[in-house]
This record gives sequence, structure tokens and C-alpha cells, in this order.
Amino acid sequence: MMLGTFRSERSFQSKTDHHWEYGVKNKKLRIAHVQPIALDIFGHRDEDWGTKVQYFLTNIAFTQARLGDQPAVHLLTSAKPKQMELSGVRVHFHSCWQFPTSWPVTARFGRQFSFSMIKAIRNDESDVIHFHGARSLHLMHGVIAWKAHIEGIPLVSQDHGPRRGRWIEESFRKYGSRRTDVFLGANEDSLSELRSTGYLRNKGYIAPNGFDPKLFYPTERSLRHTDAPFKILVVSRLWEDKDPFTMAEAVCRFAQGTHRVELTVIGQGVLRSQVEERLFRAEVPVTFKEHLSHQEIADLYRSHDVLLLTSLREGWNQVTIEAMACGLPVVASDIPGIRDGVCDAGILVPPAMPDLFAEALTKIASNPSIALEYRNRGLARSRRFTWDALMLRLRRIYLTQLDSSHDSDAQTHDEAEALEFI
Repeated sequence: MMLGTFRSERSFQSKTDHHWEYGVKNKKLRIAHVQPIALDIFGHRDEDWGTKVQYFLTNIAFTQARLGDQPAVHLLTSAKPKQMELSGVRVHFHSCWQFPTSWPVTARFGRQFSFSMIKAIRNDESDVIHFHGARSLHLMHGVIAWKAHIEGIPLVSQDHGPRRGRWIEESFRKYGSRRTDVFLGANEDSLSELRSTGYLRNKGYIAPNGFDPKLFYPTERSLRHTDAPFKILVVSRLWEDKDPFTMAEAVCRFAQGTHRVELTVIGQGVLRSQVEERLFRAEVPVTFKEHLSHQEIADLYRSHDVLLLTSLREGWNQVTIEAMACGLPVVASDIPGIRDGVCDAGILVPPAMPDLFAEALTKIASNPSIALEYRNRGLARSRRFTWDALMLRLRRIYLTQLDSSHDSDAQTHDEAEALEFI
């Protein structure tokens, strides 16, 4: 069994090079992205996909289309089935059986079933199946794995976090795992857990989040004078898993020193009032913002002095990558999903340790040369996480599985060239 990672020292910056790499096999790949979830579970309309709703799947599908392949996305809907096309990506919304929409999210999530989606998996339509949600959408993962096997289509299954299912769901989970050709995990710990729980039977790789360099890029900034307000940016939901209490406490303790501070928090959540109260008691000036565009967030990265993130759990954190790409030094929790992306390009602190977070903030605020060093480290580190570079590596995994499906003795030269094995 091999564990691999998308992380690579190679950089793919030229648009011409991207298209040349995509043309190496002289074939446009037909990629079926399957995510059996209805968007209304999360309060969105179907039409919001790719516009108001943007996440890992939207980003990789749009990038694959732009680089020359033919991705199709298969989702579920609580309304009438429909199709639409965005930026070269065909999006299919399949009707499904599910519990009433009035039921809570926890009852509906992962328990939607669609015959239409199963019928759409055909070898005359797709070269590879990329399933999203292997450890949470057990029922449909098992069925799609069966259909991919019947059709002779390689199956790449991606983990976006676990959900415990009932005994029948567990049966589908086990079958889907057996029929998966390649697993993609969020970080190294995720792959280790997949292996220990019996999911990871074949190859596994880390599939990180990426960023768009047209949005997230650095601008020239003069060194901050130590007397100027130190601008701290937090981009995080205000929920328990993000530990906003440690964030607030760390900022309050930092503010007790000689530094003036300005805090901006982008995010919402049930803990906002408690966080706001703690900051108010310490007289820390704070601005809360919600529902910002990517452009507005990028501008805030470029106008602040440090990103602070105190999460307890992460899959693969995208905020830290975007911040580094904009030249913003990062102070964040030393946990899987952050550690994998940041490495030594930021200051990593043990979680739930406000004193140590405050010390890290002081280190950046008191030493402009150190702040500049972490800015430069972050810029260098982030270059490997552009969506184009990540999709080139993912494509090589697809191609390797296609080669293997035709030749059981096929070598993994493309994989080894693109990926750094661990």
C-alpha cells in the first residue's frame, strides 16, 4: 500500500505549459464528479452552485475545464431535475429519494438516494469517476462504486470528513472502499486514519485545497512601523471546532502589552456574542464582517499584518494558503490540515494555548524583519498550491488508473514524476 501526496517542489506557472501538459496524452478526459448531496440541505438553491456556492469541487471542475478536459458534475436536488453549464462544466441535478425537507440536516445528510445518478454513470460518457464524500455518503458511495465496477470505469474516492452510519450504511461503506482504486485524503493524518479504519485498501494521496493566483497575490508593502496599530485578521467560523475563545483570549493578552491592535473577524457562528463580549471587556477594537466576496477577502489579506487561526480540527485549511499567497504572515494551530500546508512558512502553535499564540503575535509585531521573513516563506510555499498545478497532478493520477485498467502491469512513472511519496 502506498501513501502519496500532491505536494511537489515542481512549479507549473506558464499557461502554455499547462495546456502542453494536458495535451501530452492527446485526449480530453471525461471526468464525472459525483457528490450525492442536495444543496438545499445547507440552505442554498441549485442555481447557486458555482456562483454563490464555491468550494473544492467547483474550483477543480472549473480548472479542469479551463485546462482542456471535459468535467461533468452530478449533484442531487430536492426540486425538479435539471441541467446547466457554467464555464465549460456540465452540471446535472438528479432527483432523489430522501426524508422530508422539514427534517433536520443530520437526518437527511448522507441518506439521499438517486436512481437517475446511478444511470448517469456510463463508460460511453465518462473515463474516470471522482466521488466526493466517501466517508460520509456511504450509501451512494457503495452504489456508485458498484456501477463504476460494472462499467469498467476507474473510481477515485475523496474523503471530506467522516460520518458514522448505521449497519446497512456500514455495509455499503465497506463495499465502496473495496471497489475504490485511489483514495484522496485531506492530510497525512486523514490517510493514516483511512488506513487504520479499513478504508484505504489501495493507493492514497493528499488532495489539498488550492487558490486562484489571479485573486490571491501579493502587493508591495512598506515595513510596518512598530508604533503603528498591529492589524490582526481572523477568517474563521465562530464555532467550537475553530476555538474562537482561544483566538479572543490570545488577542486580549497580546493587547495588554505595548502594541496597539486592530482586529478584523470574517465569519459568523453561534459563539460570536461570547467572543465579542471578551474582546469588549479588554477594550480590543474589533470589526466583524460576513458574506464577503473572494476579492474582498483577498484585499483584507493584503492590508493586514498577520493571519490568526486557532482551530482545533481542520481537513485541509484553505485560508492559510490564500493568506500566504497574498504575502500575509500566518500564526496558526499546529494541527493536521494546517501543518501540512503551512509547514515552516508560518508560526505554528499548539492548539488551545492562548499564551503561546500571544507570544507568536508579539514576535511578528515586534520584529519587522521576522515578519518579512515569514512573508517571503509564505509566498514561496504557496506557489505549489495553485489550482492549475494541483489539477495537473490529479490528472496524472487519473491517467495512471486508466493505464492500469487496460494493463495490470502498468508502471506508475507519471505518478512518481508528479507526486512525492511518503
